[in-house]
Amino acid sequence: MFNSCTSLTYPPKKLPALTLLNTCYGRMFQGCIKLVETPNILAEILASDCCFYMFSGCTNLTKVYKLPATTLASKCYIYMFSGCTNLLEVPPDLLPATTLATTCYGYMF
Repeated sequence: MFNSCTSLTYPPKKLPALTLLNTCYGRMFQGCIKLVETPNILAEILASDCCFYMFSGCTNLTKVYKLPATTLASKCYIYMFSGCTNLLEVPPDLLPATTLATTCYGYMF
């Protein structure tokens, strides 16, 4: 959707979908090099690969919001923030998940 939008600084305030299908947010903001914060992702039901590479390569990203899902699907957050070289801190409640699937957090950062 916004992949490689190199001038995008602030995304929509929130992504309101509560259920994500396979690859639906995949690569959505990948390569948005001026993006400084993520939108609030409200999804609680995740499918495999739903957020893969979502913010990968967002080199100015400094602020991320809580990911509310507590049950994760296989590879749902894989490579989500890879290459985010200015991301120095994440909120302690960023990842509240209690039920994890294979490689759900694989290479996330």
